[in-house]
Amino acid sequence: MPAAGDITRWLQRLQEGDDDALEALMPLLYDELRVLARKHLRNERPGHTLNPTALVNEVYLKLVHQQRLDASNRAQFFGIAGRTMRRLLRDYARTKKRIKRGGGQRPLPLDDVAPFLSDEEADEVLALDEALDRLAEIDPRASQVVQ
Repeated sequence: MPAAGDITRWLQRLQEGDDDALEALMPLLYDELRVLARKHLRNERPGHTLNPTALVNEVYLKLVHQQRLDASNRAQFFGIAGRTMRRLLRDYARTKKRIKRGGGQRPLPLDDVAPFLSDEEADEVLALDEALDRLAEIDPRASQVVQ
């Protein structure tokens, strides 16, 4: 387990806009991020293309392009990471749903469609995302707790 002081120092540098801080911080929090990713993926269909490692890596790629992350402590950082995971999974579900509906592509035989996210699963992911967005508008703190 990394020292709390190391994490705090890197979070402070991250908040100040240090370009190298996220790269130093990720290995320190990687195991905890994978646990968070597993929780997010628990409600996804079996055989989901993204596994916890891939989801954490996708989060890193999203966060590294941010100009500045406003995370002064661990809870805020994990809140940002959790929201990013949720958005990635939402976007994944939307893409899968768009692909399933054709997305400008040639029709696929039914056997080739089976691996895609079902309509019900995609609808559930999107409904959850919309509900969390509405909750954030009404009560941002409650939304953070739920996430």
